[in-house]
Formats: sequence, structure tokens, C-alpha cells
Amino acid sequence: MIAIVTDSSVGYSTAEIASRGILSVVPLNYQLGKNFYEENASDRNGNFMPVMAHESPCKTAQPALSNFIRAFSSLTERGCDVLCIVLSSALSGTYSSACFAADQVGGNIRVVDSETIGAGMHLLVDEAVNMVKCGLSFEEVVKHVEGIKKKIGIAFTVESLDRLIAGGRLNNPKAKTTLNLRPVFSLKGKIYFRENARGSRERLEALLSAVPENARRLIVCRCGEGTDVSEFTRLLHGRYPAVNIHQRVVGPVLSINVGEGAFGVAYVVVDGIRRSPDGCKLKLRKLENADIFFDVPLYVGLFGTVSAFLVMTFSPQSSRLIAYSSTLIGIIFSLILRVTMLYPLRRRLLRGNETGEEK
Repeated sequence: MIAIVTDSSVGYSTAEIASRGILSVVPLNYQLGKNFYEENASDRNGNFMPVMAHESPCKTAQPALSNFIRAFSSLTERGCDVLCIVLSSALSGTYSSACFAADQVGGNIRVVDSETIGAGMHLLVDEAVNMVKCGLSFEEVVKHVEGIKKKIGIAFTVESLDRLIAGGRLNNPKAKTTLNLRPVFSLKGKIYFRENARGSRERLEALLSAVPENARRLIVCRCGEGTDVSEFTRLLHGRYPAVNIHQRVVGPVLSINVGEGAFGVAYVVVDGIRRSPDGCKLKLRKLENADIFFDVPLYVGLFGTVSAFLVMTFSPQSSRLIAYSSTLIGIIFSLILRVTMLYPLRRRLLRGNETGEEK
């Protein structure tokens, strides 16, 4: 049995954690004034924003080592192989803490540095959960996660640089928030400054340009319920009409580090089956799901045939010719696609699966 452990920056709600079934979440820690807290599921952190605005200091910390040890021990004692996915090691000591705990507990525990945080973690952990539920082996899931994390990114902007600087996450002097300038950043492992945008429209366009055209899943995240992301979401819908765009409000740990009014988008890009980093077994499963698309020319031809027969009363001879030629052309194109693309790729993947090759 495979179990997945992650940290609370993933931002799941109580219901989302329960629905995934194989997931355990270790809480990050934070301080507001004189009080110390553990970050809970997204629906159990209370109204922390007003407190954050008026209390000082506001700090965050990695999970307690004992929490990782407790989570790992509980799962390995039940015979689980454990995949632990944590926020970027460039932003927190959480990865080191999880690795140390894994060494202490023993058993088959693999710790993965996600090289992202928040909504990016949400995308990566969802991928891992789906792979487990698809029946992939532990090693296959680990390999897939290591590959897909390279395809996940975050673009975001802030109202003030104070929180990023205070947390030690930013030391780039080019970033500005003077007058109507607002900085735009990307996050791939660590935070990179992209540009200063002047005015709200330029700011949204700069964020939009940071998202690759082949993004297949998007999560718009914001700090504070009152942060308006409606226009940004509308622009994303216009550019990616076929992509389901989710919205999330970040938790206290991320909020402390970026400040109220910050917002951004996390994305994962898609590769073709041939070029994806997945193993042969997973590629074969994806190819089975894509099989229907190779019949699209046939369906188009059949549609042309049916349409021709419907108008046959107006021009019997030409409609009959169109009807028969439409079906024939559809069959020919479908056959060409299968012979030149589907069959060679499937044969290569089957051979690789039998010999144990990875791709």
C-alpha cells in the first residue's frame, strides 16, 4: 500500500484531505505576535488576516520533527510505502526535516523536494494521488512525481515587498512597489524577479505572459478573501477556454510571507505522450485513453455521409458521391494515423515495457 505525506502549505480543506484517502498532512508552524499556531486544513485556520495585520512579529517555521516522525512511523507500522512531498527546500527547512525523520524511522520512505509551494504543491500532490489510484507501483509514482514537478510553476505579484524581504525570501533590488509599480515574480524552486509592471492592466498582462501556452490546469490563488482576482481569472479563461480554472485563498503561512493583496496562478504544462517523462506502463495507459482521437477522421466522414443523404432530395447524384467519398476519406485518414503514429508508438512502448526500459 502506498501512502502520501505532505505539508500544510498544500492548502487542502478537511474534505479534500478525506476524499483523497491516502493522504496525511503535517502542519507548518507560524507566529502572530506572542501566540504560536500550527497551520491546519484551509477551512480550520479561522480569520487570521486581521490578526496578521495588527500583530508583530509575524513569522513562520518548518514542521516540528516529531510530527514527521509520528506520521512516518504510523504509516510504516501499517506496512505502507511512504511518498513525502514537501515545499521547496530553497524556501524552507521542511525538506531537510522530513529527510532526517525518514532516516530515523526507516522503512521505504521517499522524500521529494517539490521545488514549489502552495497551489503548485496542490497540483503535484494531486498528480501523485491520481497515479496511486491508477495502480502504478511505488517506484513508478516517485519517478512520475520527479518528472512532473519540473512542469509546474507559479507566477505571482505582491502589493508590498515587506513580507518577502522580512522572511528572507527576496534580495533583488530591482523589484519595486513605488508609485503604481508592482513586481511580478515566478517561482521555480526559488523566487525569481521577472519585471515591474506599471498599472493594473500591465500587471495582469505580465502575469498572463508568465503562463505557458500548453498549461493544462490552472489554480488562481490570492492572499485574503478581499483580494479581487476576477479580472485576472477572466483573462485566463479567454486565453485557456478549455482549461478548468480553480480558485484558492492561501493559508496563514503563505500569507505571512507574501502579504495581503498578493495573488498569482499555479500551472502545470502538458507534453505529448511520446515526449513525456513517464515510464512505458503509464504511457501505454495514456495511449489507451487517447485511442478515440485516432478515429476522429472516421467520425467526420460519417457525419459527411449522413449530411449528404439528408440533402439527397435536392441533388441525388452529387449527394451520393459526397456520401460515399466522405466515408472513404474518413477511413483512409483514420488508417493513416493508426499505421504511421499509433501502431509504431504502441509497439515501441510494449517492447520497452517487456524489457524494463523507462521510455
